[in-house]
Amino acid sequence: MVNLDRWCERGLDAHMLDAGDRREAGRLRDADAGCRLMARRSVTRQLLADALDADPSAVIIERSCPNCHGTDHGRPFVRDAEVEFSVSSCRGTAVVAISNRPVGVDVEAARSDVEPLVFALSDDERQGVLALAPDQQGMAFLRLWTAKEAVLKAAGRSVGDNLVTVDVVGLLTDDQTTIDHGRTWQVRQLSIDRHFGEPGLVALADPVGTEVNVTYIDVPQFP
Repeated sequence: MVNLDRWCERGLDAHMLDAGDRREAGRLRDADAGCRLMARRSVTRQLLADALDADPSAVIIERSCPNCHGTDHGRPFVRDAEVEFSVSSCRGTAVVAISNRPVGVDVEAARSDVEPLVFALSDDERQGVLALAPDQQGMAFLRLWTAKEAVLKAAGRSVGDNLVTVDVVGLLTDDQTTIDHGRTWQVRQLSIDRHFGEPGLVALADPVGTEVNVTYIDVPQFP
């Protein structure tokens, strides 16, 4: 769990970023959003370098779309390295998940005023959400939404795919659920504490339900 605003305040090391990172950040009109994007890319590369015992400049992150084989979008991966990772951010908070197995993660601010997007829900999910009291439906939907995104990322898919095919209704009654659409995924729901100023929801998906170790990072802590 990374505080992107604190990371920006401490300054960004240029060798943590590549030309693509800077170009993408430059397209954003909001300077704070651009800084947060660069901070997210910076900390992701640093954490991967730490996991691989490598210099950050040697961590080459690429993308590949399984549908069109494009390289400007799709699931990110580290060239020539046996490591899997997934990144998500919401406002000033980023979550970076690193594993030796396929992994997907999504983070959203915890809000009760969200209107459930019923088109994204399976029949069972929709019935489960709408059976709740009106003031509980928004949070219930966010639990399902984050889980769906985590599963899609772990599978190398995107929210452009049919969200209804990822049924995580079990999360309405438990913090962990198993789904299998040709492949088994274990989904866990984590809660961000108020360490970063606001509560949030995090969903993490992987094939076997690996133990999750959470570290909070306010500022760069690496040599």
